[in-house]
Amino acid sequence: MNTPLGKCLPFLQLITSAAVVTGIRSIEGLQDVDLTIKWPNDIYHGKQVKLGGVLVQSTMLHDVFYVSIGCGVNIANSMPTVCLNKILRDDYAMQRQLSTEEVIAKTISQLENLIADFQRNGPESFLKLYYKYWLHNLAEVTVQDENGSKVECTVAGVDEFGFLRVRRHDNGEVVTLNPDGNSFDLMKNQIFSKRIKK
Repeated sequence: MNTPLGKCLPFLQLITSAAVVTGIRSIEGLQDVDLTIKWPNDIYHGKQVKLGGVLVQSTMLHDVFYVSIGCGVNIANSMPTVCLNKILRDDYAMQRQLSTEEVIAKTISQLENLIADFQRNGPESFLKLYYKYWLHNLAEVTVQDENGSKVECTVAGVDEFGFLRVRRHDNGEVVTLNPDGNSFDLMKNQIFSKRIKK
């Protein structure tokens, strides 16, 4: 609890998403594959094709966090959607098929490295890496609350806890949105929020 990551545990979801992307891109011949991250936990190819996602759950007992990380990436099942191997074959002329074991190994290796770096250096160096792959840099979005009120905003990054920050166009205020109370519709550039100040 008294570590950099323990003080901002929601970052673990972002770190795991980045581990998937950087793990796959660390495989020989895949350095230029356009894998991206939709905040906070989805893995995409480009902006349109979702390949997977991450879910992190935690509990605390006697000042110790117990964390479960679930991660799913469609590596080889091309029906009914699109899988990573099909994208690599069709878009990158890669003949070799990736195995599930290879992707898991690369992801876990990257996850260990990213967590160790975060513990040493805090969120700043991690965010430089994360922003390389995320889809939302200065994106124009509409934030809609549960009453249907809409506010036009620009994505302003991630705060010190891993939550999304948006700047309101109407008054310039920066509002923080946490992943548990919001859903992000990437195709419509719309965030449905339970907590947006008027």
